Amino acid sequence: MAKIRASKLRAAGLVGEYARADCELGHRLYEVAKSGVGACVHGESGRGKTYAASCAVRMWVDSGWKARLVSAPRLMEEIYAGFERDGDKHALDRACRIPLLALDDFGMERPTETAIESGPGSLPSSPATCESGCSRTHGARSPASAWHRGS
Repeated sequence: MAKIRASKLRAAGLVGEYARADCELGHRLYEVAKSGVGACVHGESGRGKTYAASCAVRMWVDSGWKARLVSAPRLMEEIYAGFERDGDKHALDRACRIPLLALDDFGMERPTETAIESGPGSLPSSPATCESGCSRTHGARSPASAWHRGS
């Protein structure tokens, strides 16, 4: 049973200390995700954002649901590569099918020619409701862990 759980947590992107993450903010994020509401956590580096996201993902997986913690820059590179001739054309579709997708380091993507040409207007213009209750729109370089619960 422990091997199956460890395998599910690895598949969810959780290894090492992140597979055992447990904190109050993570519990609150899990409850928010269960209610079907998206959330974001933002702040300075080293403040526990990834750990809290890992806790919520771990709890989600332990409840029998599919979830994944992914690096937003890495996911974006996979999606962009899908537009190339030899890239994975299904990376975005797979990501969209995950009921709880936690994007770590959201907004920290490497600038691309397309992004530079598009400018900040290419980002979603609707503000995100943050865990702290504030409302803000993420700029191109704002660090955040963003949450999305698909239907």
